[in-house]
Amino acid sequence: RAGADQLGLLISGGKVQHLSVSGNRMGDEAVARLSQGLMSEKSEVSHLDISANEAGELTCKALAAALAADKSNLLSLDISWNTLRGHSAANLAKSLVDNTRLTSLNIAWNGFGGMEGHSETHENAAFSEDRMPSFVEDETKRVEHTPGRGASASLKHISDWITKSKTLTFLDLSHNRISSEGSVVLAAGLEKCACVHTLKIDGNPLYRAGARSLWLASAVSSDLFRLRRLLSLSECGLSRDMDAFEPTEPAGKYALDLRLVYAHTIL
Repeated sequence: RAGADQLGLLISGGKVQHLSVSGNRMGDEAVARLSQGLMSEKSEVSHLDISANEAGELTCKALAAALAADKSNLLSLDISWNTLRGHSAANLAKSLVDNTRLTSLNIAWNGFGGMEGHSETHENAAFSEDRMPSFVEDETKRVEHTPGRGASASLKHISDWITKSKTLTFLDLSHNRISSEGSVVLAAGLEKCACVHTLKIDGNPLYRAGARSLWLASAVSSDLFRLRRLLSLSECGLSRDMDAFEPTEPAGKYALDLRLVYAHTIL
């Protein structure tokens, strides 16, 4: 905790531009305290790697406060191999929608595609003023999302972001429990995306329907904006037995639930 506070002071004092603390198992509270420094007007950090540090809900709150409305100078952020999921991940994703600076984001091996409506227990769920400053809590109240069904709110926010962003060139969403339904929501933004050159969605259960949606959307935007995009979809269930049951392409009767964002899309 003391070390994280010292790093936070270095960040807030403009003493650091590139910082990597990857693989230190710092814990959620420590990573959140470090991230507080990004809110400082003096912060010069442009590249931050906090991957594999057991970051969770508190870290999401701190990062959301810094990323909302471009309150940090971050250009590259790596938060892969952590435990970011549920409501806190959705709030972090929503803070990105108006961000106009990030060029690279790696959120692989988290849970941004998981259903945030499920109840989850977090060791550090309790929030108190002695652990995080009040401005972080106040700022993240602005980006509270409304839970949805069918695909995670996180993916809807990310989809909105890649539609609006003019700077993002690299996005890694690998191993985030993104389903076929979630990929269709993501594809809606990808179809209008004019900036992302590399998009990795490896290791997600997309299956044929989800992968097809992303391929088609990427082809449309690549042609429209004359992009040469790398779309990586390895280990996404595309090689499964053709005779196996495909949950997104069932035979027989099908219940159409228009409350789902996914249900409004024609595959």
